[in-house]
Amino acid sequence: MAEKKRLETLRRAHLEGWTGLAGLTLAFVGKYGDEAWEVFRDFMKMAGQMQGEAFKEKAGIKVKGPEDVKRLLETLGKEFYPYTSWSLRVKGNKVIAVTDSTTCPMPEVAKALGLPLRTLCENFMPYSDAMLRTMAPNIKHTNKEISETRCSDEFEIV
Repeated sequence: MAEKKRLETLRRAHLEGWTGLAGLTLAFVGKYGDEAWEVFRDFMKMAGQMQGEAFKEKAGIKVKGPEDVKRLLETLGKEFYPYTSWSLRVKGNKVIAVTDSTTCPMPEVAKALGLPLRTLCENFMPYSDAMLRTMAPNIKHTNKEISETRCSDEFEIV
């Protein structure tokens, strides 16, 4: 029970932080237009690069193939999003990640701010993409599905 409470506390912290960050950006969008989203994505990319550099040595994973990508994603999930339920499978040279969105804070953030979930997720994605590419520059990420119940992503070595 203590672990369940810890995970919910982490999820709530992410929910509050992301809601505040996206809400602030929305205020800037209201004042300065859509260019504020560009600034937000640049910021998220920079933050992801910094986090990737900090995590690179800790993870200690050299990414040479899809099994390595899967292990890297598992490690990142445990470290950064332990409250999120997802499955990872290797299919050829790709890793398919399917997330149970009911455990992800993003649908709640989108509802709180009145934003489409896809808009929110696509503007936050530069963070995780930059983090991954900092650790493994040859990873290509493609989002296949975003919904309130399920998200699907594809990661490929290029």
